[in-house]
Amino acid sequence: LSLLMAASDEEANIAKARAEYYASDNSGALFEEPVRIFDMNKTITYTRAAYYRDGSGEIINSKDGTVYTYRDLFYHLLHCSDNVAYSVLMSEYGKEYLTSFAKSIGASSLLDTDATFTASDGIKILKAIYEFTESDAYYASFMKDAMVNSRHTLLIPDSVSPANTAHKYGWDTDSYCDMGIVYADSPYLVIIMTNYDEGNQAK
Repeated sequence: LSLLMAASDEEANIAKARAEYYASDNSGALFEEPVRIFDMNKTITYTRAAYYRDGSGEIINSKDGTVYTYRDLFYHLLHCSDNVAYSVLMSEYGKEYLTSFAKSIGASSLLDTDATFTASDGIKILKAIYEFTESDAYYASFMKDAMVNSRHTLLIPDSVSPANTAHKYGWDTDSYCDMGIVYADSPYLVIIMTNYDEGNQAK
């Protein structure tokens, strides 16, 4: 969320600069696109030796030589909690955007570690996701689509079906959790934290 918000702001600023440029007398010269911090067309070429990470995701099953754009990485991170995508994006952008975002919404538990947070802070995050994905921000619909079409459906989506959900699950040892937006007649936010080591239909 913090990265896609920043990327959307960047696109908005570029669009404004482009419009102002063409509204002025520029002798017919084309607007020179700036170098983006969030270049979604930037690519990595997957090799197991360079990028493999244990855990969830689909990229680890790719053949060496498979090319992914950064847009692909963001989608995989949200769609199937892809650990390779997370690792690449964390290496590229670090925690600065996350820390700034956490401070802005008062999610203090995220300031201690990015691996642990409280249910109440999870709801603050979900509220910010809802506000972002319902806005006209550049990457709002992209984020919503990735979360609505999440590959993992065991907790919230299965429980509230046929209502649609935009959600993100998380797993670690003795920790299987899900948080999301439920698009009922009156949309609501829910977060479920369990100590299950994995999720299945019975649980």
